[in-house]
Amino acid sequence: MSSSKQTARVVGAEDFWRGKTPCWEMCRCPESIHAACPAYRHRQYPCWEIEGTYCKWDEWGTLGRDTSVCLICEVYLRWGEGKLIELKLRGQGIKLLLNL
Repeated sequence: MSSSKQTARVVGAEDFWRGKTPCWEMCRCPESIHAACPAYRHRQYPCWEIEGTYCKWDEWGTLGRDTSVCLICEVYLRWGEGKLIELKLRGQGIKLLLNL
């Protein structure tokens, strides 16, 4: 999906990242990663509230629900305001198939 179509998807929805440096820029994610990441596609939520973001995945194929990595992330530390992390968007995350 092109960037213009992805941007159009958030029109009408409140954009959490409006006026802030978004996570994909702060973490310098390459296009191939951030284009597939639900934080980029669902901008009405901060990345730490989204299941299955690229940052929450590991080589063992977890479901991307472990938010402990967010507690030390520069993005959450800057924009999270120390609020309790609760996943608000589920089932939209990156789908990885691992051949182990």
